[in-house]
Amino acid sequence: MPSFTRSILSQLAVLACAACGGDYWLGGAQGTGPTASDDLHELTEDVVLSGDQNYEAGSANRSGCRIVGHGHSIRSKGTWTGHVSIRGCELTGLGSAETEAISLTTHGAGYTTIEDSRFDASGTIHVASYDATTVSFRNNVILPSSSVTLDPSFDATIPVFRADGDSEAPKLFQGNRIYRSTSWFRSPAWLIGGDSDRESNILIGLRVGFALDASRLVLRGNYVHNLPFPDSGDESTLTVLYSANDVLAEHNVLRHGTWVIRGFGGELRYNAILDADNAAWLEQPFENSKVHHNLFFMCEPPRGSDGVYAGIELVNARAKGIELFNNTLDGGGPAMQMWNSAVSVVDGCFLDSLRSNAIFGFPLERNDHGEASIRPGITERIDPPAKRLGYADYNLFFNPDAGAPRNYALAVANHTLRTDAGFALHDARSGGPVDQQLEPGLAASNADCFPFSDDDIKSGSVTVSRMLAAWRAVYTPRAGSPLIGAGDPADARNNPIGAIGDGTQANDRFGMFGR
Repeated sequence: MPSFTRSILSQLAVLACAACGGDYWLGGAQGTGPTASDDLHELTEDVVLSGDQNYEAGSANRSGCRIVGHGHSIRSKGTWTGHVSIRGCELTGLGSAETEAISLTTHGAGYTTIEDSRFDASGTIHVASYDATTVSFRNNVILPSSSVTLDPSFDATIPVFRADGDSEAPKLFQGNRIYRSTSWFRSPAWLIGGDSDRESNILIGLRVGFALDASRLVLRGNYVHNLPFPDSGDESTLTVLYSANDVLAEHNVLRHGTWVIRGFGGELRYNAILDADNAAWLEQPFENSKVHHNLFFMCEPPRGSDGVYAGIELVNARAKGIELFNNTLDGGGPAMQMWNSAVSVVDGCFLDSLRSNAIFGFPLERNDHGEASIRPGITERIDPPAKRLGYADYNLFFNPDAGAPRNYALAVANHTLRTDAGFALHDARSGGPVDQQLEPGLAASNADCFPFSDDDIKSGSVTVSRMLAAWRAVYTPRAGSPLIGAGDPADARNNPIGAIGDGTQANDRFGMFGR
């Protein structure tokens, strides 16, 4: 055994094992590891990796590995080109609120693999990937006992998982159970989730959510339930920062938050987005974003607020290339307190296209009589309608709880409402009166719209695919529905209005996750 390895081992009560009973190495030379009885590894100081040193613990084929950190961490130093592999381990007390549990900056062809492991009372897991390095963080559990600091402010909350670096190599974050704080991705080319339920990440807890701040990020097939945090006003299940303009987010179930989604750049499709608590389901789609075939709805009234500002809100001078099409927006009736509007376009913003959307269940009640399904910002007047729409057609409205339902309080330049193609001429039903209201004719009632428990979702007995399929069954148009085949034909033959059709259109994929 090399002398530097003996020196490190002499500073630790027990260090690490590869395969918890097989070989391990710290450095280029390989040695003979502890026996199978040496499955408990207690750290008396940090494990510090440099050069091409490696750290291995546990095995994918056996259990029993435990790493007890006593506040110490596993970290790299300098230009480190080795690898870390932790599989099937229980990690307790690794790091603290002030110290990252794992802090690795990898260069060259190094890699980090953390799989099938469980973190208890530990700090942040931080991986930074450069050159061609890769990361696999799969099938892990981060318990609510995590020691990361939460705060009423998003910016002051410490993420439980953080990814940095500029490596363009594929990286995986799959099958994890996260029960406290955010997971923040600031490096490119991560697949977050996957194509099946076994790859779904389940996030349930205080301030849980994803924060995306890089290119080539894919968020697919995940469940996120943000639980209320005291005195917080900026919670979301998904936060997309300004540098991320090519996100693909699909087949996710996203629940609760001041904004369920705060900021978005890229393509948002086939998601269930529900239970906004104050501001909106979707706040601030960025330039050139495409939002389509999503189901937006309310199963619970807002937490701690007197209503929701808007279903989807364009703010902060977002004014180019934004399209909302083939979405279903269900306000849930008066009990769900979606008082203001389904879609709001504030001063300085512009919505290029609003087409083939089913918009219903909004009570549209305001004390200034400025209620309308599509309107300007919450503090703005509605007459004369501001010209902030580039195209608005083939939509359906049904808001019978509104005292005097108005569909549009925004206008398309040089177009006359319900007279000109491109400004509501083909809204359901085509050629009908201004502010026409048509019952959408869905397959079933959504009165019990979230009949699932978080405990069953944690256990895996309720999956993302099951939830999405259940909502597809409810929101499918029944025979004779005015939604069927009434959407914009430029998008698809027999295109429906709303997120769900008869399954023959290429984009009709809501509720098809895992199939």
